[in-house]
Amino acid sequence: MYSVDGKTLRGSGQAGIQVHLLAVLDQHTGTVLGQVDVDGKTNELTRFQPLLSALDLASAVVTANALHTQCEHARWLVDDRKAAYVLTVKKNQPRLYRQLKTLPRARIPIQDETSTRGHGRYDIRRLQAVTCTGPLALDFPHAVQARRIRRRRLNLTTGRWSTVTVYAITNLTAAQASPADLADWLRGHWAIETLHHIRDTTYTEDASHIRTGNTHPVSWRPCATPRSACSG
Repeated sequence: MYSVDGKTLRGSGQAGIQVHLLAVLDQHTGTVLGQVDVDGKTNELTRFQPLLSALDLASAVVTANALHTQCEHARWLVDDRKAAYVLTVKKNQPRLYRQLKTLPRARIPIQDETSTRGHGRYDIRRLQAVTCTGPLALDFPHAVQARRIRRRRLNLTTGRWSTVTVYAITNLTAAQASPADLADWLRGHWAIETLHHIRDTTYTEDASHIRTGNTHPVSWRPCATPRSACSG
């Protein structure tokens, strides 16, 4: 399971000229498998394929945030690299976002639910997944399954509830990726984003790479992809 995550390195320069990296991580271990510099003449989108090109992606699952929910990325992953994707969808893809928002959710049962308590709050997460073919087909390459995670959070201090809704798509069928799989992979991706931030801001572990000009990992580790294969 590979997660793609970008970050700006604190302490790497003044605001506006800080070093920004795009990294790929092993979701199971949090190990950085590779990273590329995103300088002022490029952006994360143009560095996505160069970052992943050195990896064997066949039958792997790649997760990424909404910035990388791009048709070109999806075609390259599935057609060229025989990989699968799980991509978050936000309003930077307005047509796709509207399609997901207007799916008949009232007729779709809750298929995965978790609850956690800690840090002064109580969270309930409910996931709905639906196969999107025929009249429900999505306007995105190879997308065959959509999911919605709705998080209800209770602030135990104020007694107030808040709600956040997140949409995602994948080229994996329901037989290849269950609702529980999708929930696990997305939670894993969010955990990687948090871990990446903590490592940079608290431990500044990338500082040595920046000082030496080395923006590549010391070692590469294989990535396991449990309970799924790409739809090819």
